[in-house]
Amino acid sequence: MLDLSSYDEPKITSSDGANESFITGVSDFLSSSEYYLGTSIAGIGTDHLSNLRIIKDLGGIVRFAGHLGTGVSVLKNTKDVVQGKISNERYGYRMTGTALTALGGTVSGGVGLLIGVCVIGVEHTWDNSLVPFFQDLKYQFYRVEESLSPSNWIKKR
Repeated sequence: MLDLSSYDEPKITSSDGANESFITGVSDFLSSSEYYLGTSIAGIGTDHLSNLRIIKDLGGIVRFAGHLGTGVSVLKNTKDVVQGKISNERYGYRMTGTALTALGGTVSGGVGLLIGVCVIGVEHTWDNSLVPFFQDLKYQFYRVEESLSPSNWIKKR
């Protein structure tokens, strides 16, 4: 908790260099205050070991969430392919992407995240850009082929 019993009112003066008592008062206040994780506010930037411990703990939580997400992804995609909601090819792509993401995650969490985002981005681009483009291209080729067929030409008299 915040202990203000040893805190003295700072004295602010206007002359150059005379505000040392104010700086001292702020420093005393920060060193007597407790940060919500149990480290002092003044030591957040200087106590590197506690900062590393916090980052390590956060990394462990993110790693657990990544493993949980991988398991959920495998189960959901397997269920979808069994129910016929996705094709075997799509299932293979997603499982390969999940495996690559997990493999990248063993190198670094950032690498795994980057691979996962790329896999999802490629699938989204394929579904929403390339498939409609190729369908339209196929239709246009059909129209050209149809117009070149002699049976569709107008007969001259």
